[in-house]
Amino acid sequence: MISVLAMGVGLMVGAAAMPNPSTRMSVQVDGRDRTFLVDQPKNLRPGAGLILVWHGFGSNATEQRDFAGFTPLVESSGYVFAYPDGWPNAEGKPNHQVEYKFQDRSIDDIKFAYSIINKLKADLGINPDLVFSTGMSNGADMSYYLARQAKPLVRAIAPVAGCMMNQWKEYPVASRMAIMEVHGTADTVTKWAGDPNDKDGWGPYLGTDAVMDFWVKRLRLVAQPVQKEGKIQLCRYSAPTGSAEFLLYVIEGGGHDWPKNLGNPKKTTAQEIVDFFNRHRPRKG
Repeated sequence: MISVLAMGVGLMVGAAAMPNPSTRMSVQVDGRDRTFLVDQPKNLRPGAGLILVWHGFGSNATEQRDFAGFTPLVESSGYVFAYPDGWPNAEGKPNHQVEYKFQDRSIDDIKFAYSIINKLKADLGINPDLVFSTGMSNGADMSYYLARQAKPLVRAIAPVAGCMMNQWKEYPVASRMAIMEVHGTADTVTKWAGDPNDKDGWGPYLGTDAVMDFWVKRLRLVAQPVQKEGKIQLCRYSAPTGSAEFLLYVIEGGGHDWPKNLGNPKKTTAQEIVDFFNRHRPRKG
């Protein structure tokens, strides 16, 4: 969906260690030169994990990097962060192809994601089994799209203001997945209740509760006690065994934005996302 950049954004500046300047890389996908930004730790270790960060409709990799807040976390987290650029539509608006009804289906952003992973495995030695995805709006939808593949290339996703298109319900179901969704109840772009009758023209998509129910039922998750901090409510569902999980951060009265934090003022939303991904790394031994 459309990305709104200015609302509720907390930029990360100050004394935190900063990574090397971003590197712009490219890969060839179906004859198209696809570009993405990369942030890596100065002391990159072999086998590092990768976090894909997808922008909203009409935005770009640079804007997403500037407001998401991951940059100061590169050194401490040890992750490589990749910010893919969407392919521009006829109006010149970059976007990620997730089966909105008007999108060009010849654009294969699943293949683009695989290409990024393969290049960074070859160039930087990242571990292809330690790939995670997050993003805002259309980028959040892209994260869900990756998770809905029969054999997901991601271990966990953290969509912010995202949704699932209705037709995805018919796809093969992943056997495991961990999801952390952040969504405002007053979002007027990716609507909390969804758009089953396609009034907005994106194509029918599920509401936030329906998305949660979809994953809870298919992954056989069990409800945990609800937590609340101010206007932010956390609904958590987990598997009796294994790492499958669904977290829903409900921002009461929140709009279509990337919130500064999720109830804990000492931790940014970016840090919460990295912590969530860390919990879903494979355990050693």
